[in-house]
Amino acid sequence: MQKFTPSLDKGPLPLRPIRDAARRTLLDALDAIRGRKALVLEAAFASPLGLVADALTLKEHGVEVFCLLEAQPSVVDALLDKGVRQVVYLAHGGLDTCQAVAQHVRMCQSGAVRAGHSFDFSLLLMPRRTAVAERILEEQGILGDVAVRDLPLDWLPLDDDVLSLERPAAFKELTADRDRSSLFYVARALHALQQQWGTIPHIKGKGDAAAAVQRIMSRMRQEQGKDAPAAGADGIDTLILLDRTVDMATPMCTQLTYEGLLDEVFGLSCGQLRAPDTGGAGSTGSGEAGAGGTNSGGGTKKVYGLNSADAVFRETRDQFYVGARKWLNETLRTIQQFRDQGMHSADINQLRGFVAELREKFVRLPLHSGLVEQLAAAIQAPGFVARQQVEAGLLDEADEMPAIEDLIYQGEGLLPVLRLLLLYCAVHGGIPKRYYESLRRDLLNTYGHQHVLTLASLAKAGLLLRREGRRSAFPAAKQQLRLLLQEGEAIDEAAPKDIHFTYAGYAPLSVRLVQQALSPEGWAGVESLLQQLPGQQFELAQGSDDQGLPTQRRQGSGRAAAEAAAAAASGRRRRVMVMFIGGVTCAEVSALRFLSHKGIVNCDFLVGTTAMCTGSSLLAGLLAQGASNTPAQLGAA
Repeated sequence: MQKFTPSLDKGPLPLRPIRDAARRTLLDALDAIRGRKALVLEAAFASPLGLVADALTLKEHGVEVFCLLEAQPSVVDALLDKGVRQVVYLAHGGLDTCQAVAQHVRMCQSGAVRAGHSFDFSLLLMPRRTAVAERILEEQGILGDVAVRDLPLDWLPLDDDVLSLERPAAFKELTADRDRSSLFYVARALHALQQQWGTIPHIKGKGDAAAAVQRIMSRMRQEQGKDAPAAGADGIDTLILLDRTVDMATPMCTQLTYEGLLDEVFGLSCGQLRAPDTGGAGSTGSGEAGAGGTNSGGGTKKVYGLNSADAVFRETRDQFYVGARKWLNETLRTIQQFRDQGMHSADINQLRGFVAELREKFVRLPLHSGLVEQLAAAIQAPGFVARQQVEAGLLDEADEMPAIEDLIYQGEGLLPVLRLLLLYCAVHGGIPKRYYESLRRDLLNTYGHQHVLTLASLAKAGLLLRREGRRSAFPAAKQQLRLLLQEGEAIDEAAPKDIHFTYAGYAPLSVRLVQQALSPEGWAGVESLLQQLPGQQFELAQGSDDQGLPTQRRQGSGRAAAEAAAAAASGRRRRVMVMFIGGVTCAEVSALRFLSHKGIVNCDFLVGTTAMCTGSSLLAGLLAQGASNTPAQLGAA
């Protein structure tokens, strides 16, 4: 495993068995393919693989060569040099991926013929093989040359309290492609958790995707009959399903927690950060960072493991960026003062404590001090400051379209501009008619006319639309859920009192919905608001009848509120899983942790998601293929 790997036994539920099962599944699949192997990875799975098994373990199971799924002729030379015969592809079964596999197979076959060699090809499809994938391979003329097998990997634990399906394309599939197949995989993964920990007594949800997942889960329980598990005393008490499209404002805003800002600036992928060398300790060697961030600065790039196994990151990850920077400086100052003044007068117990702190924290402090300095430079850049001002105005319901147009004319990147436009739509209900055509023309002239496909995808997804009399629910949500700081209030950087610090004055709507669901009055207190937000709403109770058959009943808001109040009055800390269908940001996870740690809600959270995301990573999947994020070499008309 990578150097800094979370223990997975300190969260609300033990996640280590899930990681161990994923590792066994992968290694068994590799062992079924005899001989020396080359493992060819879909780029998006390079980082997740490190959470399942490290390179040394894979080599013990016959893997001699690692490479990404790219048509690089030099790969064939490396395979021939190592004497590899088995070429194993590890990928999801998407259209583009299967076409890339076909191209790679033909490249290897061509190189092998010239060298008088031959390869055997296997394709491990996650989480299962599909008819679509086999059809593509057949059309490419290589189905008979490739052994296609299932690799049933579902959950990958990212940390003690975060589970991910690592399906970053799910958002695009659900919104723009209208492909709902990922909902089955979400339901199957949640059903597996019920098999492991017992039936979840209470399920709440908001959004059409959430409702579809619940229906599939219900059907799976019914099909089990008497074999369906009973509610577990030590399992999940409540499952809250949230469709990402219910709250599109939050991911379009800039995260300002320490971890969230790292994701925005550099891009995080499965607890790994690829950033310029800080000169500190803690590099995990070469690797890949996640999509969605923009690299800042040049120089040598290194990959750093960042998760709860890192004592410094554990203390700072969920803090407001400024607070994290102060904590780092104060910790360094305290250690230095003890070294300079206290060591000579300290007793043996104090010295032991100091040495323990040095062992756990000091080795990582230089790394995080360097990262903080790079973040400081990034947030002081004129473009970042300008975007923050526009975001603040939009969240306050101001018409910031002239400011957004100025950013376009100044050559701001396409993804930051689109994030602001989608935030505008989320707040105001769409682009006013007086702006729509001129805005569309400016975008195409500035960034290239290939982005007519990008705009079409955004429109099909319902994210960037002309305002046609529709009203946004954001103004009502802002008032009823107290999404913004009130006049005269300020964020206490060292000890914030509420979750507004995660987005510099804005409390994520998604997290406020979770908080409201777990309050004594439940969602009954905001029923009119929920009706304005997109998608279906439901609250269910699961159980079994006298014969042991699974049952399910809908709960009215009043009954659900009464049960929520009873749970709150009991004083027992509940275990609540919040499943984000379409992606969740680091700052939203931090906000949930804050609510739990401060006792604002009496529960421990387990966060599930199809993938971690930022606004940029969500939108990157909707860009026209091969299109650039930077302004084209065309003058604005």
